[in-house]
Amino acid sequence: MAQDLKITIYTQPGCGDCRRAKMFFEHCRLAYTEKNIQADPQALAELEKLGSQTLATVVIGDEVFPGFMNNLYKIKDKLGLE
Repeated sequence: MAQDLKITIYTQPGCGDCRRAKMFFEHCRLAYTEKNIQADPQALAELEKLGSQTLATVVIGDEVFPGFMNNLYKIKDKLGLE
């Protein structure tokens, strides 16, 4: 189930929440795409289009979670994790 969902994390260097988000998905052995908004202007434009100004913003399928730690329980629920 969770393996079938597309996961994208919008990040920037030095962001603790971004680092925690990546560690979480790696620990859960879930593939994700990282989009660094500092290195990629297109990623920044995508983040703005999503209506988020918070990092790390996690997108799972078509659902947007602005702020990893603020949405950890919702993210786990979306992925079917405890």
